[in-house]
Amino acid sequence: MRHALGTVFGWFVIPAIAALLLVAVLPQLGVTIRVALSDGESGTFTAVQRSCVSHGRNGQQCQWRGRFVADTGMSREPVYLEGDPRGWQPGTTVRATWLPDQPSTVYRHADPRPLLLVVGLSLVAAAALLAWAVAALYRLTGRRTPSWVAGVHAACGWPPLSPRPDHAG
Repeated sequence: MRHALGTVFGWFVIPAIAALLLVAVLPQLGVTIRVALSDGESGTFTAVQRSCVSHGRNGQQCQWRGRFVADTGMSREPVYLEGDPRGWQPGTTVRATWLPDQPSTVYRHADPRPLLLVVGLSLVAAAALLAWAVAALYRLTGRRTPSWVAGVHAACGWPPLSPRPDHAG
């Protein structure tokens, strides 16, 4: 029973989660990199009003609505700040980036957390899918699994990867 559960988890659940994670995160990768490179209009965001939506036991999701004034003088209102900085009050002003293809959202300058999160999750999901694909290929061809893939599988508690005795060479 334990081996069957490990097989289902290792061969189906982990790759499905990794694929879903990539589908969810990859669309944000381009925007996140552009913001990190300040590829957009730079300016200032002034917070006006914080609004929160309750998610039951999961707490609240909050965002700031305010005004963005670009260094060029262009002004946009209302815009929403990506993220919910703690300790803000109406009137708080920060440097921000506005992207023309994201007209109702601004992003804080010099905040590495979104880039680290999106890139980190993308890399973890891609690595899990790569390890799974290599293991599946080696399992299907009956060849011995590379030690780095076997190490990943052992660390995650996935099923053994060595070929069945009748395929050993």
